[in-house]
Parts: sequence; structure tokens; C-alpha cells
Amino acid sequence: MGRRICQTGRMEQPGPDFDAIWKETLMGFFPESLEWFDSALAGAVDRSQKVRFLDKELRETLGPPHDPDNM
Repeated sequence: MGRRICQTGRMEQPGPDFDAIWKETLMGFFPESLEWFDSALAGAVDRSQKVRFLDKELRETLGPPHDPDNM
């Protein structure tokens, strides 16, 4: 994440990457997260299998994220 010029003309420091923080948290605590979000679905998951996250494949399928600031 690079620096950018804000409306006042000053350079802004890059902020925290909240997306990465959430991603790391969900990946690190996936079974617990799934149990919290949807306990019925969590019960159907075979925990003996390794979880494989397909975020790159999903991004290729869906395309770039929508940015409401660039409309």
C-alpha cells in the first residue's frame, strides 16, 4: 500500500490493512469462526481434512472488488 495525497495536499501514511488482518484471523481460527458464524455448517465439515482456501481462484472468477470511490 503506497502513500497518496489527500484533499489537503499532504501525504497520507498508509493505514492498517484490515482485510489482511481479518483474512489471517479467519484462516488461523477457521473451525472456531465457522462454528460462530454457522454452527450447522460447521457440524457438516470434515475436520480430519486440511482446509484449502481458494481466495485467488475466487478472485479470478468474480473479478476485481467493487470500489465505490471509483464510480
